[in-house]
Amino acid sequence: MPDTLYNLCIEKYSNSLCEGQLHLKRNDLDNKLGVAVYENLAQPKRNTPPEVFENFVRSYNFDRLKWNVCNNDEESYWTAPSTQILKEFQLCTQDRIDGEKIETLLQKMVNETSRQTMTRLEIRCRVVDLALFKRGWMKSIAQFLPNLQFLSLYKVQLGKTEFAGLCKSLPTLRGFELRECRDWNIDGISLLSHLEHLCLRRKQFTLSEYYEEISQLPKLKSLDTNVGLFYQNDLSVRKEAFPALEQLDIYCSRVDISCFKNFVETHPKLKHVNLIYTDLSEHADFKNSNTKFLTTGSLKSCLASLEFNGRPERFPKIYEIIRQMQIYLHNYEQQSEDILRKCPEVMIRSCKKVNLQFQLLISTVRCLWLLLKDGRSEIFTFEEKQSVLKFLLYESNKKDPKNGKLCFKMVEEAFKVFCIPELIKNSRENVDSILKLAEQFWAQSIRGNRFPLNCLMAVSTCLKLVTPDKREKLNYEVTASIIRYAKQAVFDNDEVHLELLRVVRLLLMFEITEDNWNDKKLLKESLFGLLIDMDKYNNEVVQVQILEVLEICVQKVERKHRLCLFRKSVFFKLAKFLQRNEQVQKAAVCLYVTLMKMDDFLITGSEELKITILNCIQGYYRPDDPDDLAIFKWVKSLFSIPGVVVWANWVLEKFEEIEEPKAKIRRKE
Repeated sequence: MPDTLYNLCIEKYSNSLCEGQLHLKRNDLDNKLGVAVYENLAQPKRNTPPEVFENFVRSYNFDRLKWNVCNNDEESYWTAPSTQILKEFQLCTQDRIDGEKIETLLQKMVNETSRQTMTRLEIRCRVVDLALFKRGWMKSIAQFLPNLQFLSLYKVQLGKTEFAGLCKSLPTLRGFELRECRDWNIDGISLLSHLEHLCLRRKQFTLSEYYEEISQLPKLKSLDTNVGLFYQNDLSVRKEAFPALEQLDIYCSRVDISCFKNFVETHPKLKHVNLIYTDLSEHADFKNSNTKFLTTGSLKSCLASLEFNGRPERFPKIYEIIRQMQIYLHNYEQQSEDILRKCPEVMIRSCKKVNLQFQLLISTVRCLWLLLKDGRSEIFTFEEKQSVLKFLLYESNKKDPKNGKLCFKMVEEAFKVFCIPELIKNSRENVDSILKLAEQFWAQSIRGNRFPLNCLMAVSTCLKLVTPDKREKLNYEVTASIIRYAKQAVFDNDEVHLELLRVVRLLLMFEITEDNWNDKKLLKESLFGLLIDMDKYNNEVVQVQILEVLEICVQKVERKHRLCLFRKSVFFKLAKFLQRNEQVQKAAVCLYVTLMKMDDFLITGSEELKITILNCIQGYYRPDDPDDLAIFKWVKSLFSIPGVVVWANWVLEKFEEIEEPKAKIRRKE
């Protein structure tokens, strides 16, 4: 099921349940969809009626569940989902729970079957409540959940006795997290020989007293910590330490660059280093090429902040967050795909929450471009890409209330996104929408001398994606206005001019009948005006493109327009810049050969044209190239100017003298 349809189903089910219009029975939804509906109902902003929520939980099977325990909801924890067969359980205590212990709460919520199937437990407290955690509580949990493999604790009290009980009761524990826990003691952690993931985060925390035990854990693959592991002078990071480490997350910690370099270079198994709010930036010259440096944690924090600050009055904060995300996305290779995929949806949702202020939109569009450019869009589904494109097109067509015009800066940034072929292919509607937007953009901005490069590149991309069988349906009035407006702003920039010529060439490649051209006076006049002014450009690549456009134009336009275009003044201008560059001269010969094939005496009979062609061939001709010789022979046969034939014969004689054996054989064949 596509993601957009899946999300729609979740929302529809949730709304119907809250309104009392839907009564689901067990197994009406698969487990994945059931969990998604549950998590949607559990969001505080939905204000789901307690009875609806509890009835839904009781009538469904979940393999993972999050449950908020609150003392203010008339002891709602008594109605815990004890019927569920769980693999993962997250218990959150929002307030102090009078007279209860943590193991008692778990016994009420986890049935006998779940005690054997549960492999992951997460306990989160808003405040450290000592009454919840009596002596020996960890040992009780270990005995209560014998198959537990992952334990995460947030703001709980963990003493030496409790941790020792855990190590003895659950020696096969594979993942352990301690975050912001007070008065902890993890002596004996070396007993957890199967530990693969360890997270230790706390303010003013030092690892020195536990360093030896942790560094010798034989299977530890992932370490997440905010300790000064690579800064403290008393710690010597040896090659033998952390023998299996593959991922290292360093959070809010000072790092000594030389110490850290030594660690990275002596640990070839290390694949990822995630730098989260650290002072380390000089990691580009590390010798170990197997290690990928990430800043995913910082980007993830930005996304969480966007979710939290999603109100109009917090616009300044949101603006700063998205600008910070832009910095992280410049280091695209340092991010994980899971986090990157979340970025567009969260940013777009945040923009909508703050009434889509243009200043915020500009930064958001830049972030979207960084996410999608250079083939990066492959990580997104078709529906996700279409959602981004729909959002950009809708917002780009909005008028600024101050002046009634487009927001030019935002639209220019959006055109950079529209240049990405993977984003707009397979949608003719999107192509037409972008072309119409380009027409509006130029019509409103040309007097302000807006730089049209991004827009031209987007138009060029759109035209390339139009299939030949659909080209006759293209809106030529739109494309004509593109040429008319753009040609007024290209003379001072070769890059812009070259892109415009590519657009013109693509237009000419379309199947345009003579009747089309007769009806499109604006297009013809704009095109001719652009080409007649070609002597204003000195860039050789631009010159070649002009000649190729001229060659196509010769075959497309009717005779009276050919005569208008190829008048003497045009050839005079051509002669000025067809002197030395070989590519320009080759393009000129192709153009002239095409002209000769038209057999129009008013053009080919011009002695000025013939002299220009000969001058071109004289510089372009290579005697050892049979293809060049064939072109030369064909052109020579069309000339009747006195003296020209003699010159041509001399070239042929010269060719015989210097011809290489292989070239001679090819010519004879």
